[in-house]
Amino acid sequence: MAETNGFRQRGDIGGPMNLREEYRWNVPVVTYTFDESFLDYFGSNGVAAVECAIGILNSLPPASQINPSNYPAEVTWINYLAQSQGLIDLESETLFQLVQQLGLAQPTRFAFCLQSFSITNNIITGIVVQRNFDPSSIGYSTNVNDTSYGYDLWYQSTGQGTMADAIEFPIDPLNDTFTAVADGALAPGAFYTGLTRDDAGGLRYLLTTNNINYETLLSGVHGTGANAGSFVNGALRHGVDKITFVRVNGYDPMMGHFFTPFTNRFTDSFISNGVRHTNSLNASSPGRIFFSRLPT
Repeated sequence: MAETNGFRQRGDIGGPMNLREEYRWNVPVVTYTFDESFLDYFGSNGVAAVECAIGILNSLPPASQINPSNYPAEVTWINYLAQSQGLIDLESETLFQLVQQLGLAQPTRFAFCLQSFSITNNIITGIVVQRNFDPSSIGYSTNVNDTSYGYDLWYQSTGQGTMADAIEFPIDPLNDTFTAVADGALAPGAFYTGLTRDDAGGLRYLLTTNNINYETLLSGVHGTGANAGSFVNGALRHGVDKITFVRVNGYDPMMGHFFTPFTNRFTDSFISNGVRHTNSLNASSPGRIFFSRLPT
């Protein structure tokens, strides 16, 4: 995933992966808090906006029970007053950032990915792979929700080298584009009312218990009880099925810990020699998300 091929741009926290190569959380609780810069700038209204976004995710059923067809193909609306003032909706931006954290890359941008390319006589040729998947069949798909995409190869040579990419475009120019929350293509005044069909399908695939990947545990996760000194770290693991975001009181950046300690105890399921086993685990510092106005 070279930057010259359209990857690792500013703001990316990951990239498009093939099936069974995906990123996901493997703890059932993710904690979050707000630092002083966020509270001073956005105040209580900002906190409420973030809490609304988190509420959308917390209200999801377990992944194994998610039915993508229960979700709409379009959730983007326009607040015309906010549009006239050039404002970005904080709740919607938070929802986009959180689904990225959960493991969804931008489906429209990465529907077609330029794996390699060459340029001869100012003509670009390349190997293109698909990295967008149908929410029901989990097969490669050229559709994001109800919009079908094609692509053109693009390149630009500068003093820093040659940049190239597969640029997606809607087959029907009248179709809505960037429909998924995971696209994060928020224009001023635009806001999301929830998750789309493709967003829900992506989360179902990532977190369902039928999706088994080799994973290690997060730092801060340890055995407890009879497993205190013998818990299994790297192993084939089921999806956790349901992730809940829990707010904790403030974070001290100087000391590197929460003001209020938080411990989550849970049962981890893994496979060894073809047999399902469990660990009793203690997450003294489970997954953490910090909401800040300042770069971190």
